[in-house]
Amino acid sequence: MIKKFGTEAQEFRDTTLGGYPVTLKIDRQRYRCDTCRKTFYQPIGCLDNRRRMTSRMVNHIVTQCLQTTNVHVARDLGIDEGTVRAVFREWYEEQNRTIRFATPRVLGIDEIHLTQRMPRCVLTNVGEKRLFDILPNRKKDDLRPYFEMMPDRHRVEVFVADMWKAHHDIAREFMPRAGRVVDRFHIQRMANDGLDVIRKSVARKRTREERIQLKDVRFLLWRNAASLNEEEADQVSAWLQHSPELKRAYRIKEAFSAAFDEPTRREAERAFDRCLQSIPVDMDPAFHPLLTAFGNWREEILNYFSLGGVTNGYTESMNSLIRLLMRNGRGYSFEIMRARLLFNKEARSRGTSVWPAPIGWSSLNVSA
Repeated sequence: MIKKFGTEAQEFRDTTLGGYPVTLKIDRQRYRCDTCRKTFYQPIGCLDNRRRMTSRMVNHIVTQCLQTTNVHVARDLGIDEGTVRAVFREWYEEQNRTIRFATPRVLGIDEIHLTQRMPRCVLTNVGEKRLFDILPNRKKDDLRPYFEMMPDRHRVEVFVADMWKAHHDIAREFMPRAGRVVDRFHIQRMANDGLDVIRKSVARKRTREERIQLKDVRFLLWRNAASLNEEEADQVSAWLQHSPELKRAYRIKEAFSAAFDEPTRREAERAFDRCLQSIPVDMDPAFHPLLTAFGNWREEILNYFSLGGVTNGYTESMNSLIRLLMRNGRGYSFEIMRARLLFNKEARSRGTSVWPAPIGWSSLNVSA
């Protein structure tokens, strides 16, 4: 039998009112069980069961943590920063236990350098253009347990990455049926880099004023000729006319870029081969990284034409958004950065597939 066992005055922190702290004072009823002799308090739905504050206060702390730093939240609410961290961590762990995004059909993967520590690993749903997850690092030994636990990984049909071998090894091991694509922009960048080596070689033979002018025009040289306006095309043409060496390198870069516009894989393969075979012997050192990469990743590069022309452009844009977030937050912790990108309303808006996490599912260890 349960009997009343007196009352106890308790104080609970609530959200601020007009910028001033609010404390609720409650005479809370106590009860005791005659069988086990244990006491407990009257349950009140609007109170948090883990600390002396209202559920509204807890939700407010979480909402503010997703928008600003813990220090600012603690100062504005007049509470200890450690309390803010504890509240947010509990909410964060609850999201990890209960929410997961549907495994994408087209999975993009890339790394991002935010600090001097190990680069973070970014996973995206390229088809839906949504962030899928962020992992503490990109080491193969740490990625393997994550992908081993990934539910429905058989749903991945296309795996898009750069030429980081560990990522492709993971795809071969855990998604053997998925087609692997090397992002076209990474391989195109190597053609641009080869052109830039030649540009610098040409600049060293010019006057100081000409070197400055040629440096200024480098961005126009990297762009496709078709995307230049009339004035920009004239600037490029002027330099190509004065430097046969630069003109040859520019044509190689343009031919390599044009190969990605071929309608079929077979025609593209022929176009790539013609372009690479046209590189003069004296330019081999400049374009050596491109030649090596195409030789090592030929199948994955050509899969671009077989698998719908997918790229990692969205993943790269997400990396830019993450860098902006970290810069504005002056160095958020990994948990807050990940929560702001994954669990906010935008990440879970209509059009994003969100499924209940199965029992035992935990997306990653966030202790890093």
